[in-house]
Amino acid sequence: MATGPGFPGFTNVYIPGTNKDADGRLIVGFSRNPNKFGLPGYVQYTPVEQPVGYYLKITNQEMARVVNTQDFLWPDGQNRPQRNRDTESHNFIPFRCERYDYGFQIGAKTAKYSSWPIIEQHSQIKAAQCMTARTIRMITKLTTTSNWTTATDPDLGVSHTAATATAAGVGGSVYAGTSTDPRLKKLLDSIAVIITKDTNGVVGDDPEVFNVVINPVTARQLAEGAEVHDYLKGSPDALSEIKTGQSPGAKYGLPTNVYGYRFWVEKTVKITARVGASLVRSFVVPDNALLFLSRVGGLEGIYGAPSFSTATLFTLEEMSIESFDDPKNRLSENHVVEDVAEAVTCPASGYYVVDISS
Repeated sequence: MATGPGFPGFTNVYIPGTNKDADGRLIVGFSRNPNKFGLPGYVQYTPVEQPVGYYLKITNQEMARVVNTQDFLWPDGQNRPQRNRDTESHNFIPFRCERYDYGFQIGAKTAKYSSWPIIEQHSQIKAAQCMTARTIRMITKLTTTSNWTTATDPDLGVSHTAATATAAGVGGSVYAGTSTDPRLKKLLDSIAVIITKDTNGVVGDDPEVFNVVINPVTARQLAEGAEVHDYLKGSPDALSEIKTGQSPGAKYGLPTNVYGYRFWVEKTVKITARVGASLVRSFVVPDNALLFLSRVGGLEGIYGAPSFSTATLFTLEEMSIESFDDPKNRLSENHVVEDVAEAVTCPASGYYVVDISS
């Protein structure tokens, strides 16, 4: 007979289980597996050795500064042209890693008579909680419009944010796009052009670095529109991904790539109600929001090197599990720990549209 929902106790569990390799499996299974959590699919992880530091940001203007081609002329018989201020400016921007602990306590009797590896199971639950909190913090950074303005970054020719799709210049709601008025394509292409220009072409020649991040509600609404329907009709490979379920976004009706841009349906959910209170649940990425992010150089970045990746997670301690047995009180105390910092390291290589529905 079912016992009903309840918290673990020695009367409703049976047979112990722990695993000394759980720590390594958490990093592979959660922190770096985009099939579990989308964050490592579009954010660069950069290991650091100190909790407080600076990341180097060099302006990317000098490489393209040619006011007059004759400025560089060196006629024969004359002294070499003098260069008084032809170096690139740079800035060291501070970050601070913060340590977070996601813990739980299990009675020794409960663990002993549990019929499943209850400590490892709850460690994975806490790892998921850790990744949820990490995703919330990063998305909060990325959906703060002040991080995308010209006042934030001298490399921005224009602000890399728009309140609506109309403000982004696509003529109205992206959901109303068609094959003759492809508003999604217009939006993505115009953003790609802005990024290419503001990074002097460094980001833009490889479409695989571009990632479009939306939530499942937005993905479903896009997939139900005429534009994506027509796109699928004209792309046998994309249609096959939907039919076979090969695309991570297939359940929402989106292929992996649309118009050559990689789509990440960020399905992380947050519950903002305390235990016992009325359930309040929502997606971490807001409805109708669209984040256009670049990740240059793969998942793991190099600390101290300039990066064109839009978002970076600095990791002093990426994710670890710790267990403490308390024989006196016959308790097992367990913790999942991270020590990280989130940053929008290169606004010039990304873009944020607050609401694509208008």
